[in-house]
Amino acid sequence: MAEPQAALLIGGVCIERCAADAAALQRRLRAVGATWLLLGRGLDDATAATLARCARAVQPDLHVCLLGAPDDVNCYHRWARRGCSLYLVDSAGPDCVAFALTAITNHEIVIIDRAFRPQPTEGSLQDPPRITTRERDVLQLVVHGLRTKEIASRLHVSENTIESHLRSLFAKLQVSTRAEAVHKAIRSGTI
Repeated sequence: MAEPQAALLIGGVCIERCAADAAALQRRLRAVGATWLLLGRGLDDATAATLARCARAVQPDLHVCLLGAPDDVNCYHRWARRGCSLYLVDSAGPDCVAFALTAITNHEIVIIDRAFRPQPTEGSLQDPPRITTRERDVLQLVVHGLRTKEIASRLHVSENTIESHLRSLFAKLQVSTRAEAVHKAIRSGTI
């Protein structure tokens, strides 16, 4: 009996398969030095969270991509809070996954799967909130997962200034968390 394919090479992206076991995953990460962890179909949320936590224990800078249900916005928000860099619908094929991983890695862009960009209904179109250039800069860095201290350092301002920008953004976007701010800003076309 042939052994199942361990790796898939698509457009320069190598996707290696590994058992959904924390110890096996940690051994594989040490062996290949991956930059992304792709959590796919068939994993319940608790198992996926455990695997992500164990993987980051070996490689703290590891990026996480989750393939999830197209209509589960709560799952998307939960994983965004956990530091997930990319969330695609679980029906995304290998080519789509490879393209998204390459785009994010090479161009530092944000990709939100179309499932999380609801189509506007008639009468629901609103002007996006007017945010300042500096608020937009802060929001872009939040999108990339930077913390307040890291944003302040990158923009050469104090952490208090960043907190002030975030409070202003939250008010303008009518949200209370960073994940909600990112989601609403992308949905509204603000960023």
